[in-house]
Amino acid sequence: MKTNFFRLLLVTMLPLNYSFAQILEYNHPPVILGQHEISSSNGDFLKISTDKLIINDLDGLDNKKFYVNVKPGNGYRTVSDNTVIIESENNKICLPITVSDGFSTSNEYHLTVNCNNVEKLDECTQIFISPEGNDRGKGSLENPLRTIVGARNMVRKLRQAGELSDNGVVIWLKGGEYYLDDTVYFDNEDSGCLEAPVRIYAYKGEMVRLLGSKKIKYKWFEDTPDKITNLIIDKDARGKIKMLDLKKHRLTQYGELGHVGYVVRNQPLPPAMVYIDKESMHLSRYPNTENFNDIKNPVGLKQFTSASGRVKLWNSVEDIWIDGAVSKPWEWRKNKISCIDEKGTVTMVWDFHSNITTDKSRLFYYNIIEELDYPGEFYIDRKKDKLYIYLPQGTDEESDIRITQSDKTLIKLNNVKHLIFKGICFEGTRNSAIILDNNTEYVEIKDCEIHSCGLNGISVNGNNNVIRNCSIHHIGANGVVLAGGNVQTLQAAGNVIEGCRIYDFSQERRAYNPGVTLRGVGQVVRNTEIFNGPHMGMNITGNNHLVEFCDFHDCPKEYSDMLAIYMNTGGSPLMRGTVIRGNSFHDVHGSWKQSAGVYLDNETSGVLVEGNHFYNNGAEDAGWSVMIHGGADNVIQGNVFENCNYPFNISLRLNGYASSDFESLLKRWETILKTAPDVYYNFYPELNHYFDNEGQTPVIKDFIYHIKRDEKGKIINYWDRRTPSTNVFRNNVIYNSPEVPFCMPETNEKLNIVNHGYYTTGAFRIKDGVRIENLISYGNKVLNNKK
Repeated sequence: MKTNFFRLLLVTMLPLNYSFAQILEYNHPPVILGQHEISSSNGDFLKISTDKLIINDLDGLDNKKFYVNVKPGNGYRTVSDNTVIIESENNKICLPITVSDGFSTSNEYHLTVNCNNVEKLDECTQIFISPEGNDRGKGSLENPLRTIVGARNMVRKLRQAGELSDNGVVIWLKGGEYYLDDTVYFDNEDSGCLEAPVRIYAYKGEMVRLLGSKKIKYKWFEDTPDKITNLIIDKDARGKIKMLDLKKHRLTQYGELGHVGYVVRNQPLPPAMVYIDKESMHLSRYPNTENFNDIKNPVGLKQFTSASGRVKLWNSVEDIWIDGAVSKPWEWRKNKISCIDEKGTVTMVWDFHSNITTDKSRLFYYNIIEELDYPGEFYIDRKKDKLYIYLPQGTDEESDIRITQSDKTLIKLNNVKHLIFKGICFEGTRNSAIILDNNTEYVEIKDCEIHSCGLNGISVNGNNNVIRNCSIHHIGANGVVLAGGNVQTLQAAGNVIEGCRIYDFSQERRAYNPGVTLRGVGQVVRNTEIFNGPHMGMNITGNNHLVEFCDFHDCPKEYSDMLAIYMNTGGSPLMRGTVIRGNSFHDVHGSWKQSAGVYLDNETSGVLVEGNHFYNNGAEDAGWSVMIHGGADNVIQGNVFENCNYPFNISLRLNGYASSDFESLLKRWETILKTAPDVYYNFYPELNHYFDNEGQTPVIKDFIYHIKRDEKGKIINYWDRRTPSTNVFRNNVIYNSPEVPFCMPETNEKLNIVNHGYYTTGAFRIKDGVRIENLISYGNKVLNNKK
């Protein structure tokens, strides 16, 4: 096994009172995950430099030199390892390349080079669609088709007849609205190729909307009868409520409210959403905009007394719901109320996961006609097909008022390659907007807007797909989900989100449905703003992902024990290699344990958090900016923490409240490591030492662990796994202004916590009465300004 000499030299320079960090002790190979645009022309010399590549390296990029090697291929002639001469008349060519850090070589990556800087759309087969067209038309500008399905079918016929241009096809969507009452499917037969992709473009910048919602005309609203408005508690609001007869205007596909949330298996589609000028309205609720703690005298899993007594003002409990976390602050659910007695005791239909508690609960009540008292609230009488709404100020005949009607995904691609969407708005379905499934590859969604969807904005399962310069907002669940890559070979997916704005997500499924979810191997998120979410901003599992130059703020805003980026991968020691670098995490001031930052939860290991800026983050209690909770081999280096009341914390949970989980985790880890492909041991050399135990180094593949216990039955061996000392916190800068004091628990030997002034460590191993350090910490600078 080849070891990086310079990394070993670095380790030998660590302070003598620290043990070696396994992740620093070995070299990890670089991974090419993507590229920037590269253009050249026939006969030109083209030098392939690493600044055109998106590279992940668990060892960090500082002081690293990469060497590019271009392999033989078609359309170019190699001059040197990283320079070629283009010899092709094609629009695009692919160059197989690798990079090396001098010790290890990356995966092979197929670099795309544009040989013409301008798309020759006039040389493509062109098909036109218009809302005023007809699918029996010719598909010309003068005689356009009406639907995307019609255009797709025309492309299939032209391909079968051999009449498509060698430059591909462009489907032009003329400006207007296209209501999709069913999913538009694209299969493998609809694929393009590298030199001739299938393009679906908005025509010359015209506004194109693919919709699952229908328009509500302002003139359709009527005055609301007194028998309805008199139910509303706020008398000032009664005269501001408008009524819409949904059945009269054929708008009756609005679904039902559903029991969803933490570990709830039943996942019905979200109900209909009303939105005005792209802004979501919400079902009538109390309180109007905030969560609150309304619990006293909790009983078991589904009963409590309302502390405010507000519930006693409602005439009927029919179809009234609770939205919130009433037990643990991450166990969010929606639950229907079955009865409210004269004392204000609330009983729900379904059990919560844990016992209801008065501590840190956050909830609101919704779907209540009596609480229709705030601009943007609405209520649907599902028995009489009536909508009642408090229209926001300024709503008039010019306003775009919509209600989602379709329960279908708008666009679904199945095993499709080389297809591009550009300049299109996808909106207004109770389902997801776009799904790329079954190994879809080289699909690009750029300059698009996706909003007002009940489930996910975009879901990707494939390789080398790109979402670029898109706005994704007002989404019920995940903004974007990226999955793909090969977990057996660690071949990266190379799916990329770049230059996007993702916000106002998790509106319907309010926990564990972030702006971005990364799964599989080798996904990329870069130069993207992620903000305004009630829970996490990003959830990561899998291997070798890269998150860089992103802006995270204002999430989480409601639910606790959560940070902007959340990882919970400790159940599998193989899941590692993610790099989080050069990002901003800022402006979150929530309650209890939440802040903007990075949360490596439940033994998550092998993550590099490098060169990020954390600022203006705080909470009432334990508002971490970075948290390591039980894991090993994580490196937090070169970051700046500015005005963060709790910059960093590391806690070894398996030696604390979760000690009873240790034996079952050992069994799980042993099974996983014994059956792991060899590529994992080559890629992550520290795994060869995973079960080292006080100086003993077993052979992983032949290893059988033997638990030892003391007279009280407590496990007394495998401390290197129970209390790993291989996490690194180094070369970080910490600055707080006088107005932002550090807010961390004091050193408490009984609770096994040590306060180091600007970070805390906890749940140590105590050996022979001596606390064993659980963190390698050096080179950090504290620049606090004191009054």
